[in-house]
Amino acid sequence: MYGYKQLQKTALISFIILKLTFILLPLCTFIMSISIYKHQHKFLQIPFRFIIYTSVHTILMVTTSLTGYMCIKTPHRHTIFIYVVLTLFLINFQALVALDIPRLIDKLDTWSHTKWLNMSDQQKLFVQSSLQCNGFKDMDKDKECNLLNCDIVIREMARSLRDWFFNFILVLFFLQSLDICLMLILRMRKVRRRVRIRQHKELHIDE
Repeated sequence: MYGYKQLQKTALISFIILKLTFILLPLCTFIMSISIYKHQHKFLQIPFRFIIYTSVHTILMVTTSLTGYMCIKTPHRHTIFIYVVLTLFLINFQALVALDIPRLIDKLDTWSHTKWLNMSDQQKLFVQSSLQCNGFKDMDKDKECNLLNCDIVIREMARSLRDWFFNFILVLFFLQSLDICLMLILRMRKVRRRVRIRQHKELHIDE
């Protein structure tokens, strides 16, 4: 019995920590995404839908977290139903975004090449100075400079961003699965408590 109570206590603490994480993490990610878009958009040609994805994901994460917390505070079953639906929608949304990222990376070379051709000499110098690179696919390249081509640097930056995002999604999948398990454990405690109260009342009525 003592072990079961400890399990319930640990589950409750872990559940609350996860809920706080699911509120703070997307907010921090949203702020970081805005910063990345603002400072790297010119170099990586990041589409505006990147911000839309991040905004929708932040709203879904915060809403799901608050709904999940309500599940252990209210006996209503429809709250659990809403929470499960939101969580499943969130997981599928994350999967769709993860599948869209490689397609954006594949288009990066074409976007960057077109952008480079349309740049003035001053803009090209600014990009090369900012990224510590030299020329673009051997165009406008200083033969005496040993720096990498700008297209290589931009591609590596995009791949790093993609890898970070994939790792972030994998961690979220794990934490969201754990979150559902903890919620079910805590709901079982509520059900067991209501059953004991009902049995106790029935015993008093029989007496």
